[in-house]
Amino acid sequence: MDRDEAALLLVLLVGGALLWLGGVLTPSSPTTDERIAWRRLWLPALPASVVFFVLLGFALADPEGPQSVGLTRLVASVPFAVVWVRAAVRGMTVACVEARGPAITKGFFRPRVELTPELSSSLDEGELRAVVAHEEAHVRHRDPLRIWLAQVVTDLQWPLTSARRRQRTWLRALELARDEEAVRAPKVSATDLASALVKAAGLTRPRSVGGAALTNDEAFLEARVRRLLVLSDAVPPRPRRRSSCAPLTLGVAVVAFLFGVSASAPVVAVLAGSP
Repeated sequence: MDRDEAALLLVLLVGGALLWLGGVLTPSSPTTDERIAWRRLWLPALPASVVFFVLLGFALADPEGPQSVGLTRLVASVPFAVVWVRAAVRGMTVACVEARGPAITKGFFRPRVELTPELSSSLDEGELRAVVAHEEAHVRHRDPLRIWLAQVVTDLQWPLTSARRRQRTWLRALELARDEEAVRAPKVSATDLASALVKAAGLTRPRSVGGAALTNDEAFLEARVRRLLVLSDAVPPRPRRRSSCAPLTLGVAVVAFLFGVSASAPVVAVLAGSP
């Protein structure tokens, strides 16, 4: 078994097992804070990512270069390929299927806000300003792209129900966070946003998961409206904290890759059953 075959099989077997194990052990977020819910959503993928970068370095360090992958290895990878294809198809649905709703933010890299004429005509000036502020908050954070990525990492943990719960927790936390951000905008009232939510709910049509939209299920809509009604119109901005997640994740990936290049050969050989 050459390096490429060993790396491929171990990414599929060990990486997939770690992803599912992480999904089982990671609880749903106990809070509605969007940052915490986002990190919990991605936490199961960290051990699998470490395995991937270690084995990528291991394969690239092969002095003989890439070699052909045997038919038996390709057959063994079919179940894992099915999971990846399923995740990719559901993810691409976000990009290709039009999301529908009275107010929605669409687009991955250049998101835009769309409001239906029915909604615009049913809102007064303050309500319309509140809706636009909410959707523009989605635009600033590129939420349609983040929703797509969250869908992919959730599908890769299929059929775990805990992964779905973490995704729903994050989606709800996302809407609450954008409500708060909208209310902090100039001349935007929390009561106007609450009123606009109720009016938009009456115009909501079935939609895909591909966009960041103004309304959700009925119970959550009620919770959002109640929360807005007790918010002050002048919500103080939260202190912006610099996140250390991105540099930490990059550092772990680099260390794992370098370990794969320089020191993983004996370990991988044992795991792959090579002498």
